[in-house]
Amino acid sequence: MGPDDLFDPAHYQQVRQPLLEASTLPGWCYTDPVFYEREVRRVFWPSWHFVGREEELPEPGDYLIYDGVGGPVIVIRTLAGDIKAFYNTCRHRGTRLLNDQGSAPRIVCPYHSWVYACDGRLIRAPGMTSVAGFDPKDHGLLPVHLESWAGFLFVHYGDEPADLKDWLGDMPQFFADHCPEDLQCVRRKRFDVGCNWKLLIENAMEAYHTGTVHPTTLGRQHSKPIATYGEWSCLFVHIDGKESVSVLPDSRVSLPMNPNLYGESSQGTFFTNVHPCTQFVFAPDCMWWLSVEPRGPAQCSLVL
Repeated sequence: MGPDDLFDPAHYQQVRQPLLEASTLPGWCYTDPVFYEREVRRVFWPSWHFVGREEELPEPGDYLIYDGVGGPVIVIRTLAGDIKAFYNTCRHRGTRLLNDQGSAPRIVCPYHSWVYACDGRLIRAPGMTSVAGFDPKDHGLLPVHLESWAGFLFVHYGDEPADLKDWLGDMPQFFADHCPEDLQCVRRKRFDVGCNWKLLIENAMEAYHTGTVHPTTLGRQHSKPIATYGEWSCLFVHIDGKESVSVLPDSRVSLPMNPNLYGESSQGTFFTNVHPCTQFVFAPDCMWWLSVEPRGPAQCSLVL
């Protein structure tokens, strides 16, 4: 637990110094439930959150679930072919509607069998026709803001979010030669982790540990920061075009190099962190991501 004056700026004065002079956050920032609740309101609610790729939803009715701190979200391709996002709760009694990832041309509540179209409209509510004033048009699924960049899908819980392009800043231009819109997601894994979400993100933001923790996959890395604007940061790791940085523990990925890359982009890997909880890794032959979903001050899920 933290001190009674948890949010006194004096506690964080040294944290806000220039990087080479700064200290880390106090320990209570990783354990205190009151601090975590402030993060939910001040960090997560006003942010865009990466949820997946468009090609993971190839057919109408295909969906994935994002369990973010603002509430569970259904991301689904409609019969018209576009992708929408809705809160994953029935408008009747708040029952969770869908789980994991799958296909559901119609969404049926497991509690009272209310039925929703994949565009969010309520199309069946057994026994409700006799209820005075009940209009199905008033009880569709509640929408969540969704925007995309190059096949990457993001949701926002706020009422009037800034445009995603403003959030990402110069990131789309920086990685245009990697042609991320042409990539295909081939595997997704989820891990439940017993730690505060910041520990995973802070670990992903530095290469100091790789020679010790990942000696046979990542190895010792010499990184340099890349100047950016927008809600993202970046480290570049030079690999001299020999092998892609691999996320697999058993082997290195051997894929054809991207012919669109030249200069520095063809000779190393960019580790980008999109505030607050996502890392995109752009290598000369592929890319991968990790996304952290907080579950409280001491639990989170890692999607890789």
